[in-house]
Amino acid sequence: MQNILELVDVQKIAPELEKTKVLPRDVAEKVQLIVFAAEKRKLHLLTTNNFPEQVKELLTKLTDKGYTYELFYTDIAGFNHALTWYDDIAHEEKLAEDARV
Repeated sequence: MQNILELVDVQKIAPELEKTKVLPRDVAEKVQLIVFAAEKRKLHLLTTNNFPEQVKELLTKLTDKGYTYELFYTDIAGFNHALTWYDDIAHEEKLAEDARV
């Protein structure tokens, strides 16, 4: 069974922003694969699957590092929304940095 998420479903996700950092934004954008949650070493990944070979290659690298995963599929609109999570990370880091000053 495939996990298919529409844009409204993706918008309802409260991502674990720290887990999103498992894949850098440039890699996530290029391959259209993003981490949005994790349970111990099991990653929850969102993809458009527009680049299946590159996704497969990244999944192999993650598996080699000891991760397991569950894939969720979305369209480009859903994925573009998910990419804003990286902006949320940058915003949170800036707020934390400003609080230290």
